[in-house]
Amino acid sequence: MLFRVVLLLTVLALSSCSDEGGDYEGPWGQVDGVVNLGDKPLDENATLTFMSTEGYTTTAILNGSGEFRMKYNGSNDIPVGTYRISVSPNIPDEPVNQDPASFFNTNGSTKVVKVAATKIPEKYRQVGSSGVEIAVKEGKQTLKIDLDLK
Repeated sequence: MLFRVVLLLTVLALSSCSDEGGDYEGPWGQVDGVVNLGDKPLDENATLTFMSTEGYTTTAILNGSGEFRMKYNGSNDIPVGTYRISVSPNIPDEPVNQDPASFFNTNGSTKVVKVAATKIPEKYRQVGSSGVEIAVKEGKQTLKIDLDLK
């Protein structure tokens, strides 16, 4: 019984020991820049995602001028490597009520519902279909990510 308790405590202690980079021990890069859609900075609230061939994922929220700074586990340092990207619109802040009665006015007429529109083409919203790859190098780098309107 004592052996089981010691073993359990050892496993728990080891499982709580982790650094922000997980199991990554290689060089780090810091990436910021701008996302352009067509010839202009993307001016809508969106999330930029980088996913490496090794499975590391980093994200950034674009500001109203298309600018970003990538984060990995809360740090500006991200693992060096090749990443595929996606740019997806952020979901509106207000919750969506799924109660069918919420779609009708008290007089029985249908309510007008606001729908979040995006200029981001569908192909860029998924890492697998965007076709855009980024090479993250060691040290600081500033990127310009150009997306087509089609």
